[in-house]
Amino acid sequence: LSIRRTPEMDWKNLKPRLEMFLYGKDAAVTDLSQDLSGYGMVTFYPDTGAVMPNLAERISKMTGDYVVITQIVDSDFCLVQLYYNGQQLEESYIGRIYLEIWLQHRVRKPRMSLWLPLLKEGGDRTQFKKALRGSSVFVEDQLTTLSKLTGLPILDDTLLETAPEFKIMPLFF
Repeated sequence: LSIRRTPEMDWKNLKPRLEMFLYGKDAAVTDLSQDLSGYGMVTFYPDTGAVMPNLAERISKMTGDYVVITQIVDSDFCLVQLYYNGQQLEESYIGRIYLEIWLQHRVRKPRMSLWLPLLKEGGDRTQFKKALRGSSVFVEDQLTTLSKLTGLPILDDTLLETAPEFKIMPLFF
């Protein structure tokens, strides 16, 4: 789960509310203690992952901004949800989705018009479109590119490596 910190936000009051809201979420690791422009929350457990959409909706409402959830299913693809101001804008996928997953979720590729507001000023639109709608060998590469182009920690290796589960079940990035 990724959020951004904008200059318009009252971060002094919002940060403690977010920390209280996220406190105690099982197996979740966050970087809210740092001074960043984007923050992430990572979990390796399906039970905690299942509550992410509810968290995203509420956090998006609290911040009045965008929240992105990614669920890496395999290195071939990930499911993505985009929220803004408490509303889910879309659920989509990045990469090459498996037919059985597509039949279950009936998701499409991300719509550029919904995602373009996340592109940092001066960002490369062609690279952004390729990261959202293309199919790399590893979807993690696309997510890393999206992180750079948006400033959101959509895939943050540092945050992943701080999760206790990473030491037990390392991911191959």
